[in-house]
Amino acid sequence: MKDDQRVSTKGGDSLGHNPFGGLEVGAFWRGEPPAPKAEAGKTPKPVKTTARRVDVRREKSGRGGKTVTVIAGLGYLGAAEREQLARELRRSLGVGGAVKGGSIELQGDQRDALETLLPARGLRPVRTGG
Repeated sequence: MKDDQRVSTKGGDSLGHNPFGGLEVGAFWRGEPPAPKAEAGKTPKPVKTTARRVDVRREKSGRGGKTVTVIAGLGYLGAAEREQLARELRRSLGVGGAVKGGSIELQGDQRDALETLLPARGLRPVRTGG
């Protein structure tokens, strides 16, 4: 290849067509977003903190026909925090259970009761499975 056919990489020359060249600069919004207008006498709502999602499912297979409710997705908690949460839930529900890995297993179908207990602890229960 001859030197006159090579594209310079020194930064001085344009490579040709600019795909944004046809856009109008005035069409773009510039500046800060407009501040929301507060109504007289009303204070703005506080920012809602998002609750951690946990999966709540019912399992029966491989347990001799016994039903167990599993709360999964608690891997972000430490072992002591998971054990404390399991202890509180067992006491509240009056059932047995155990911590296994990153999840909590409770005896019986406790999904309805957990939907009221877990949000008070900053968790968002989501039913998974069938």
